[in-house]
Amino acid sequence: EAIVECHTTSGDKDYLLKVIVESIEEYEHLLKTKLTNLPLVDHLSSTFALKQVKNTTELPIKNL
Repeated sequence: EAIVECHTTSGDKDYLLKVIVESIEEYEHLLKTKLTNLPLVDHLSSTFALKQVKNTTELPIKNL
């Protein structure tokens, strides 16, 4: 499955999806065949990551 994360958000957008695909064509196929056909979807907006600057799973929790 191309969708690896889904978050509800505040502000102008209701959801944020993290999608991993091999090509723009694969994303276009996902968009046209699945995402636009979901119930109550009225508008979609896409943003693409150009380069990863930081990625960590470490939580900023201090030991007491």
